Amino acid sequence: MLILKGNVGKSVVLQSLIESYPDSYTIVYDKEPIATIPTYYVSSKEFNLEDLCESIKREIESECRSRSMIIVYTNLHESEIGCIKSLVEKFESDHFCRWGVVMCKE
Repeated sequence: MLILKGNVGKSVVLQSLIESYPDSYTIVYDKEPIATIPTYYVSSKEFNLEDLCESIKREIESECRSRSMIIVYTNLHESEIGCIKSLVEKFESDHFCRWGVVMCKE
């Protein structure tokens, strides 16, 4: 699993990854969606991290295919996203994706 930490520029990297790997499963967990990038969006105002992880787990496990990447974009600090990191690591080890990427703030 890769962790991309930064206060700015994460969305630029996200857009490049989506363009390079169109079969990626990409979810944005933030206060607002990123309007210029086609992703699944979950509002951090309305759903907590446990709800987010459960939703991602249900969605990925219901699919009958593997993806190149599973990318989860957040603006939370790394210390706050333990459940997301664990989930993405599990998806990699269970071969739901080749690479997992979690984006967070420094």
